[in-house]
Amino acid sequence: RRKQGTGAMSVQSPSRRARVIAGLKRVGSSLSLASPHKVVTPLDWPCVIAIQCTSMISILSTTYVFSTAVFMVRAWGATDEAKAAAHAGLMIAAKPAFSAISSYWWGSAGDRLGFRGTLLVSSAVTAWLTAALGLVTSFPAAVAVRALTGLLDGVMTLTRSSMAKISDKTNSAKAFSTFGVTYGLGSTVAPTLSAVLAYPCGGDPNAKDPSGPGLVFPRQCPSRYVREHPFALSSGWVLVAAAFLWAYAYAFLRVDAAGGDAGEEDADVEKGTPGDVEMTMRGERVVGVSARRTDRDGDGETLLPERDDGDGGGSEASGGESVARVRSVRPKVEEEEVKEEEEA
Repeated sequence: RRKQGTGAMSVQSPSRRARVIAGLKRVGSSLSLASPHKVVTPLDWPCVIAIQCTSMISILSTTYVFSTAVFMVRAWGATDEAKAAAHAGLMIAAKPAFSAISSYWWGSAGDRLGFRGTLLVSSAVTAWLTAALGLVTSFPAAVAVRALTGLLDGVMTLTRSSMAKISDKTNSAKAFSTFGVTYGLGSTVAPTLSAVLAYPCGGDPNAKDPSGPGLVFPRQCPSRYVREHPFALSSGWVLVAAAFLWAYAYAFLRVDAAGGDAGEEDADVEKGTPGDVEMTMRGERVVGVSARRTDRDGDGETLLPERDDGDGGGSEASGGESVARVRSVRPKVEEEEVKEEEEA
């Protein structure tokens, strides 16, 4: 049914689903005309940081061997320069290669089991296997540990999916830009700190004075075990840092809760079950009326910009951001349906 008044047009359909679809189409056209008044959804920054904490664990695990790999393979018997370079490259590449193999499985696991649990488990296992690499004494064992670490490291896949779940098109650019900050910081700190902690008690065969004191323990080595495993500290510090990062992620990672609520709302809109939608356009003013409610306000809100034309309804859109109020039209629609039945 269509009613035409003075510069006004309202669209309603007998079918609830048709009314919802018509209303959403008008919402889309209204938003496209009102881009200067775009409303940006605020990010859950504690959750964003928690996601990046798990991402940092994976980055530290991947990049810390960049500065020590060639010295590790030399300690395991690769005295030839070409052989040492080849072994170091193979050991470094083993983790990202096997991580690529398992990425699809980790993404499916996140969908089935939830992203919070899979992220926490994967990052914890990655940290422990990273520390274990400093205890191996042969090149084949090192490649096996790195490959297993990559196979069980689904953090990079899960963090991007998690970030997509807690963001939308109004704030996704800001949310995903944090990945660049995390990688830049992690790939700078990890190789530097690992190089400092290698050979903590001295005895580096590549140094000018192999019998000289170590950088970490220049006077006395605290344990024979540390001298026998010169790369234990350069790998073990990742586990210590990961413990703090993991604890923060455990406290503030709320990915599944955010994703679940959003999914339910989208499903309700598609089905049209929450209520009816009525769209009315008056000149330059666009008013959206819906029965949907949000957690933010008891009457609900919609992202429709409005201009106040002097009748007291709508917010001023002369500058900044505007949010149009939403109210339920269920009683109104039911009343009109009763009148239609009586007329019939």
